[in-house]
Amino acid sequence: MTSATRAAIAGRWLAAAAVCVAVALPVRAQEPLKVPEELAPNVKEAIERAKRHILGSYVFNGGGEGSLSAYALAKVGMPIETPAIQTQIRRVQEKIDGGAYGSNREPSYHVYEAACDAMLLADTDPEGNAGRLEALRDYLVRKQLANGGWYYPAVPGPNSGDTSITQFALLGLWAVHRSNIPVPRDTFAKAARWFIESQRNDGGFAYHPFDASGNPEDVMTTESMTAAGCGSLALLRMLLDGPQARPQETPAAPPRRKFGVLEQAVVEGDKPEKSATKLAAGTISVSRDVIDRTLTRAETRLAAGFPDGTKRKFPIYFLYACERTATLLGTETLGPHRWYDAGVEFLLARQQAGGDFGSGVPDTAFAILFLSRATRTLVKPIIREKMVGGGLLVGGRGLPDELDQVDVRKGGAKKRLKKGPVDDLLGQLEQPQEISLPTIQEAIVESVSLENPEELVGQLDRLRRLAEHPKAEVRQVAVWAIARSGDYRMAPVLIARLSDPDPVVAWEASLGLCVLSHMPLGVVPPNGKEPLPIAPPDVSSDDPAARAAYRQWHDQVKAAWDAWYLRVRPYDERDDRRQLPRK
Repeated sequence: MTSATRAAIAGRWLAAAAVCVAVALPVRAQEPLKVPEELAPNVKEAIERAKRHILGSYVFNGGGEGSLSAYALAKVGMPIETPAIQTQIRRVQEKIDGGAYGSNREPSYHVYEAACDAMLLADTDPEGNAGRLEALRDYLVRKQLANGGWYYPAVPGPNSGDTSITQFALLGLWAVHRSNIPVPRDTFAKAARWFIESQRNDGGFAYHPFDASGNPEDVMTTESMTAAGCGSLALLRMLLDGPQARPQETPAAPPRRKFGVLEQAVVEGDKPEKSATKLAAGTISVSRDVIDRTLTRAETRLAAGFPDGTKRKFPIYFLYACERTATLLGTETLGPHRWYDAGVEFLLARQQAGGDFGSGVPDTAFAILFLSRATRTLVKPIIREKMVGGGLLVGGRGLPDELDQVDVRKGGAKKRLKKGPVDDLLGQLEQPQEISLPTIQEAIVESVSLENPEELVGQLDRLRRLAEHPKAEVRQVAVWAIARSGDYRMAPVLIARLSDPDPVVAWEASLGLCVLSHMPLGVVPPNGKEPLPIAPPDVSSDDPAARAAYRQWHDQVKAAWDAWYLRVRPYDERDDRRQLPRK
């Protein structure tokens, strides 16, 4: 296959590459998925126009584009009995029923087509199509290269591997896996190794990372391939390690821990719905730590390049890859941007009068899946785990309503501060009198974490002042709340608190920056490979060596977070004095 032919295939299919992620839950014909009610009216209208465009302009002929289109229609609530969807299902079944998938002819779009076919059958009738899904699994597993990647049908070389095709193969296999059909664990482990080895020094991914014999641009980092790689790593972590998030290691507590770090940074989003199928036994092992570090670097690079991917090739593919990745990671922001709002703005401005998005039916299906946030049907809502410190409320939960002012601890009870508006709680934090600081801390943490995180909006100026409060306990809870605000403009406040005279507050600021940046493993310094320690060294004694270690930690971590903020800060802050060279 010539490079021109490969480019033609890739160009036509790249825009559809990431959409297949959304088809994993079995859907009965009588229970079609619905467009979420919380979507804005203009978004729902855009989806309806896009559906009408697909139905009115595309001939369902059994190919991969037809499967992608039928899948998108079913995903947003069109009945499975719709003639166009049924036509596509029958033609996919006919391709498989003649023998092993691909035995009579290579599918026109090989791995791309097989993945779309798998996802359509898995989404509409996984039990009735179990044998066919096994044939699709066998085809996709057979097409994996020895190095763990996937490539075009042509005979691959030792350095072959295509990030887009590899992503697509994994999404097709995910659909098979979630249809309760075993997939070899080694297939996913080999793919994880391929992504780990193909990651570029800047944390991103390239189209053909190991093949420098073709187009030079193919080995360069791009936003779309970074989104594909980051999402694939998040998926592989889930498939290889299961749905439970691994608890984060708790570093040694700094001295004078009166109330404890309020809440430790956790990996958000690693809570996919549990599949009834376990992976088949395998012999290849991949370290979870290595996957985590690779994924953290990829997410950092993706956030730094968002939303620039909408200005490059395949912008709609880029957006949906971001939707998939962000949903798997459990984040509503990439860098300082709310990715869904930015994507909606881009797509609504791009949609044509006829309902399409100016770049073919695959992109229209892709846009439907982004606008409907289709990946949310694959994962459970994020349940934030609490790493409880000495000051976080651990008793009294689940008691009857009439006992909601009682806090039970160690067999006793004491008066408990009833949760209320965050504004009122912050007022009590500013001037604590009858109620102790630890009790106010508990109420704020519980109110923000469990019920009213949106109430932090509008309180940032107040929290900024509280971060300078004379009492260390007040500064600590202010830092904690700032980190949960999601506002990147507050990062300098947290960076400044890394120099707090109280090491517990400095630790809270360090954890808070991990939360705000969505980098739970810590910040990686410029030109570094490993994240810096989140917790400061113990300075409980006057040992000069301990003090020196603490100063070194502070200097390194502060410099790394400063460098991170310079990369991701909002554009209206780009021309400030931070950019002036230091003498």
